[in-house]
Amino acid sequence: MEYGLTPSLGSVVTYTALEELHGVEITGLEPETTYYYRVSSQVSSGEADSSEVENFHTNNDTSHPSFDFLIFGDMGDGGPAQFEVRDMILTLDFDLAILTGDIVYTAGEWEYFDPKYFVPYKDIIKNTAFYPSLGNHDVETEDGAPYIANFFLPNNNPDSLEYFYSFDYGKTHFICLDLNAVQFGEGHLVQFDTASTQYAWLQSDLEAASAWADFIIPFFHHPAFSSAYAQQLVKEIIVPLLEEFDVDIVFTGHDHFYERWY
Repeated sequence: MEYGLTPSLGSVVTYTALEELHGVEITGLEPETTYYYRVSSQVSSGEADSSEVENFHTNNDTSHPSFDFLIFGDMGDGGPAQFEVRDMILTLDFDLAILTGDIVYTAGEWEYFDPKYFVPYKDIIKNTAFYPSLGNHDVETEDGAPYIANFFLPNNNPDSLEYFYSFDYGKTHFICLDLNAVQFGEGHLVQFDTASTQYAWLQSDLEAASAWADFIIPFFHHPAFSSAYAQQLVKEIIVPLLEEFDVDIVFTGHDHFYERWY
């Protein structure tokens, strides 16, 4: 991949393994800066196949805390409604998006990531970061292996897993959790109880963020409060911890309607 501060690019980072799914990491980027890039890959004939020159804007730092973000989820069924929502998203101006799970229906299958995720959102994700959380439909294929392979996410937890993570934007701290164990129990890799690694990590992450962040925003799939499928375990285990650290707002998915609670 070529990248730089102008459309002329100038810097190169490479990935040499012959794999269908791969990613390259760019380090040393400045905050609040527009970078241009072009992706190239070698096709079977030996020639290079390159994208158009695109651009992305890096995250705000703490000196400029204001930004706009989008929340949506339960989206990838490939039907007209998904594309209607996509068309609406294309009219909006936002800095990043968080996804509240069930990215690809019906079961997070390998073969549906292109038609139900990359194709619908290709004109958005080429310059705007999407941060997903794992939904119950996403883990039905190989316990979420296609999801993990198709996304390149932070892994800043003791297990170095991409199932749960956190990141900062401006003076806001986002926390993505994987609570699918409430539905699948020990059949899911990442457990969810007060003795789990995820719970201990969440506690320490909240403590660290509360010292500096203006806003703390967790997001995950299964809701603690809902008039449909509220999860009692989420309410009993996660909610007291979030209240202890004065979390500002939580976004969840799973139930296919809009509802808010205070």
